[in-house]
Amino acid sequence: MTQLPFSRTDIKQSIHIFLERILNFIPVLSKDDFDAESLLDNHTNLAYCICYVSSFFPAGGISTANALRGLVSEFILEKCTNPINTSADNLQDFRVLMILYAYARPSPAGTATRHPVPTSVLKALVEGHVIDIGCHRSVEGVKKDLIAGRRDINKTIEYKKYTYWLWLYTMAHHSPPSIRGDASIRIATSLLAGINKSSRTSRLLGEVELCLLWEKASTLDCRLNEWWWVPENLESLDCSPSAALETAEMEIQAWCNKWNAFIARGGFGLGLDFHFRYARFCITSYALRFIQVSTGNLSGSERESVKQCVQYALEILDWALHLSPVSKDTLRYMSDFGFVMIAFVALFVIQVHDRVQPVYAELKDALNRVDALSKLMADLAVSPNHCTAQLARSLKQRLSQMRQPECREFQGRSMQNSTNESFLNSGPQMQEPDAELVIHVTRVEGGIASNGFLNDSSHWDPTAWLTEFLNDTADWNVP
Repeated sequence: MTQLPFSRTDIKQSIHIFLERILNFIPVLSKDDFDAESLLDNHTNLAYCICYVSSFFPAGGISTANALRGLVSEFILEKCTNPINTSADNLQDFRVLMILYAYARPSPAGTATRHPVPTSVLKALVEGHVIDIGCHRSVEGVKKDLIAGRRDINKTIEYKKYTYWLWLYTMAHHSPPSIRGDASIRIATSLLAGINKSSRTSRLLGEVELCLLWEKASTLDCRLNEWWWVPENLESLDCSPSAALETAEMEIQAWCNKWNAFIARGGFGLGLDFHFRYARFCITSYALRFIQVSTGNLSGSERESVKQCVQYALEILDWALHLSPVSKDTLRYMSDFGFVMIAFVALFVIQVHDRVQPVYAELKDALNRVDALSKLMADLAVSPNHCTAQLARSLKQRLSQMRQPECREFQGRSMQNSTNESFLNSGPQMQEPDAELVIHVTRVEGGIASNGFLNDSSHWDPTAWLTEFLNDTADWNVP
């Protein structure tokens, strides 16, 4: 790369920000992988890309990002044509791609992107190179080291490549899965059970088991693992989801029994707790796509299904709202992808409140919790134009739209009550019977759908959803 007009001190400080604030959100990388002096002398590609990602967060970082954007794009395009070999030095180039992929920043549809390469290109590039360097076969090297009794196995290249493979599996699970759980992934927890693992590796294994849990339940109903599409005709879904969901619920409980102690310790357990809550919400919401009501009331069982899913959604919001002050501040450095997942759930709560209000008899503060989340996200945003701030404003706007009719209805009732007070003592009044409440649900799949929300084939792809969510916003810009 071309030498930049940045001082060595400035670059080292950016690397320090990355190591202290950002690195924990990429569980397969550790501080041991990065030495500032070595990066500056031998791996300038990695140093500059780390500076680029770090520039997303501190004040005045936009100018740094603008200066680095061309060099980052140049590196990525070079990797599109030249493979990465398996030497230790060249693995640093692969780490660059993983960092850029983890912190990819999508732009609203119809606007010029300010990110060097779209997320989809980075995803394809990383998943292509992970095969080139043999990560999918690295489990064999790990097995050999275990048989040989090697004690420093977690420092070997094969071990690191194996964890990269596991991490990419979890990353690929959120949009139509491009990496499925093969034998090397299914044996991960048992294979690594006897070695001295870091907390970040334990968190990774917990996420892997969550994804495998999802796949296991789908063996009873393949549609449970195909959440990114909606059948043309819901009436064609002729079997009940109850068997698959019951299996999933039992597996979820078994997962909790295994990982609750790790979660309770905090640290990397907090991140695993979030992914658990999100997976539970997504799996449970599968039952909602079977609810087909165009007019009339939901049945008791249907109402309970919606209510349970909303409760699980609110527990995701509570996860963020109940973090300690230090942990909340740490969220500031989470990737856009994480905030999209949280905002997606908040928007689900708003939509259900709009469409199926009776399920909220015991969840009256649901919108207040969404409001509190939007305020937290606004506080965490590093600038008014960052993704987190825009998500907060969008949620706030939708909440306002939701509450306007309620305010008008309340005002109308108040005026009516005031008018009726003068007739209270004028004699017997004819009391009309209560009108039967009718709930109009136009379509339900993977969440209560309404016009313009969750009706396209990408509605379980948070990255694609973010693009659509911000489509009508003109002022959202990121470095």
